[in-house]
Amino acid sequence: MDNNDLSPNQNKTPDEMDGPNENEGVAEMDHAQGVDECGMYNITPCSPTMDVSLERLGICPRQDAAHPSFTTLESRMESFSSWPLHIKLRPDAFCDAGFYYTGKGDKTVCFQCGGGLKDWEENDDPWKEHARYFSKCTYLIQKKGRDFINEVLGKNCRQVPSSPIPVEVQSVNVAAPSTSSQEGLPPPEGSLSDVGSSGYGSGGSFGDEPSSSKTAGKPETKTLNDQTACKICYAEEIGVVFLPCGHLVSCVNCAPSLKTCAVCRKPFSATVRAYLS
Repeated sequence: MDNNDLSPNQNKTPDEMDGPNENEGVAEMDHAQGVDECGMYNITPCSPTMDVSLERLGICPRQDAAHPSFTTLESRMESFSSWPLHIKLRPDAFCDAGFYYTGKGDKTVCFQCGGGLKDWEENDDPWKEHARYFSKCTYLIQKKGRDFINEVLGKNCRQVPSSPIPVEVQSVNVAAPSTSSQEGLPPPEGSLSDVGSSGYGSGGSFGDEPSSSKTAGKPETKTLNDQTACKICYAEEIGVVFLPCGHLVSCVNCAPSLKTCAVCRKPFSATVRAYLS
């Protein structure tokens, strides 16, 4: 596959797409200044070296969502009420990957990193395209993991452009939700119907629990679900630890919309993905 076969279409320059590069603005970051015996020097809030070290540990510094009104899965699904019917890709696949529909053509934008993609083809995978062009997105990293991103970039290392080509949306006029356009859509990946595959089945048993626990009945099942359910939506499994408080109360979908811990109400500065065994 050559560059012309890539989707989304890469024939336009970033300027023509009216959007900033993912890495633009780094050099223009506001600096605090300090003075020592050697003179004036600049202080950045977090050096690139530190960011890399934290990422290797699976820690993502908290970042405000580029488009906070689309942090929830439901709000992103509503944006697809006017999605063109001739496009075969399902809206729920885009929403799970963090994209919402801008209402123009087939342009989609990630709520977290603000990266936009268009000219989708039938066989495109929104998660893989997200990883290919916006690999630094914190939502992507927490949801899919660095191994997934590295696999996507590694298999396509000859096809990755020197910089991502985002689509900047100046104004978004999202149509009202349409019941007809939502009918027949399967639940998004990672929804409640998939919880059983994580080890928490409908029977309330997991791992190598004693047989007495497996037959304890409905009360124990409810207790187990309460312990592992996200305390924000109660529909997904908890999977994000807030730092520095260390509380594990939110799922990956709800965490981006929070600025304070749902338990202690203290601001958190970073998150780390957690998996229940």
